[in-house]
Amino acid sequence: MAGWVGMNLMQCRGSSEKLGAQIKSLQGILNNLDTEVTTIDKSWNGDDSVLFVNNWRNKDRAEVQDAIRFLTDMKTKLDAEIAEQARASR
Repeated sequence: MAGWVGMNLMQCRGSSEKLGAQIKSLQGILNNLDTEVTTIDKSWNGDDSVLFVNNWRNKDRAEVQDAIRFLTDMKTKLDAEIAEQARASR
């Protein structure tokens, strides 16, 4: 166990900000992928293209959204812990 118990508020707040930035980045990547898949759908015809586009729209996209939700929940929990620690440290 560490030599001390508690939270370095500045460090954890910084980590929360970084996590928030990563979430926004991942959301941007998701939006860019949507655009690219739409472009692909318009420029590639056939069974393989239908499978590719449908996989993105019906399966793969949801997995990225799940990751965004997971990270958002993680940040929410961290922010709650930071707020609780800040109250306890007063």
